[in-house]
Amino acid sequence: FRDFGSGDYKEGAMNLGLAGLSGISFIPFAGDLLKEGGKQFAKGKIKGTKAFNDLRAKKLVPTKGNPTFEGPVRDKSKDLEKAVDRQMNKHQDFTSIEEMFETAKSANKPFQKEIDDVAMNLNLRTAGSPGEVITDPALMKYIKNGLDTRTGNAPGTVKLIESMKRKAKDKYFGDFTQITDPIRTRVIANTTQEADEFASQIANRYPTKDSGNQISGLGLRDRKLNIQYTSPNGEKIIAEIGIVPQAMKDASELTHKPYEAWRVLTAKYKNVEDVPIQVKNQIKELKQVQLDIFADAEKSLDSSWL
Repeated sequence: FRDFGSGDYKEGAMNLGLAGLSGISFIPFAGDLLKEGGKQFAKGKIKGTKAFNDLRAKKLVPTKGNPTFEGPVRDKSKDLEKAVDRQMNKHQDFTSIEEMFETAKSANKPFQKEIDDVAMNLNLRTAGSPGEVITDPALMKYIKNGLDTRTGNAPGTVKLIESMKRKAKDKYFGDFTQITDPIRTRVIANTTQEADEFASQIANRYPTKDSGNQISGLGLRDRKLNIQYTSPNGEKIIAEIGIVPQAMKDASELTHKPYEAWRVLTAKYKNVEDVPIQVKNQIKELKQVQLDIFADAEKSLDSSWL
């Protein structure tokens, strides 16, 4: 749901321990820019461009023990946030969606075990992503011994090729290398203290981008971690870990079908002016269904999430 996040971050959930945020005005040293930007920077032609943001972003890519938090980066510039994502996603160097899918199938097994171990050490537990488990009507015919035979993994933990293609087209102008959840899991944390402890453990093990505690435009409260994962075999891929309280996990499963219908309709029209009134009403109704479900789930949350 991060696609539709409102950017409403809880005070205190973000800290400024970012790589590079200690620099003056959040901009890399001029020497670095001159070295990398050359004559263009010297002539004042690079500032504000994609190239300029890419240079700034290099200072903000997370490293082990030094996570990057989305909120402060986004507050500076959405273009800078996208540039940080591009730099971070260079970790997965795939030439095709098929290659990404094959790597995801293989890397997912050790990834899931490692995240399970971190969660269990904190007396937390992982929970599968709803994903295709709910929205794929043909799923059951592919299940054997609890695994999806198309991926060889637990259902929903590896993004299917069809889903990868759709997301690349709808969100990244066809650039599949920007997909950040080819493998994914969720961890149940019923307090934000539990979420903080888990996120800290993950950031100490993997280069991590952390959304902080957030509420989406549809009402989901969660926290997203994207990590640069390298498998024991050396396979490199970006992975997603959602941190959610139990009530929000349950609600997200109830809302997944209306969410999919809402997503399809909103993706179909690029301009609001082009949306027929009947479709606008459908979109509004589908959104309200989700808002109502998540609002009801909020009643069961620990106050730290609110």
